[in-house]
Amino acid sequence: CIIVYSPFADESKADIQSLKDERLETIQYGISSQVTDLIKQLKIEKDFDFNAEFLELLKVSINNRLDQSIINLYKLSDDDRAVEFIFQKLQDDFNLSDENRISYIEYISKYQTPEITKYLKTLIDEESNSVSIAAISALGKSKSKIIIPELIEYLQDPSIDDIRKPALVETLGNLKAGDALEIITDLATDN
Repeated sequence: CIIVYSPFADESKADIQSLKDERLETIQYGISSQVTDLIKQLKIEKDFDFNAEFLELLKVSINNRLDQSIINLYKLSDDDRAVEFIFQKLQDDFNLSDENRISYIEYISKYQTPEITKYLKTLIDEESNSVSIAAISALGKSKSKIIIPELIEYLQDPSIDDIRKPALVETLGNLKAGDALEIITDLATDN
């Protein structure tokens, strides 16, 4: 057995640790544009080692762009640590931009609980079409057959904006709602 010692191995470990320290410092003390740039790099590298630190930053952030970057990193990583916080923020923060609300909805849709599903149903009537459509699409990921009758009612409701109906049809399709087929066919022939 021959053991080969390479002095470069120690340098490589030191370089990696130095890079991690530098990235952690950017998360903790960097300005939002530096942190956003770091997130872009981490997404490319698929490096999710700093998700816990990003969650802490998200909890104190008041920058919508930075918040969205963090959530997009979480969506890519399939990390559920932010679900509870994001769900609470989505319900309580009325100053969120539509863009952030949509990102939050997309993120929590992967981790639906009955409470999240119930909340998403309330967003169907949301004033913003884009937020409503995001919620409708998120309901399709729930795989819950219980919501099918309510979605069919919305689809038949003449007061529901026509722009939301394709999302309802797609969601019912994702839920394999055979009961909706006749209604969907009728809608298609009416239009």
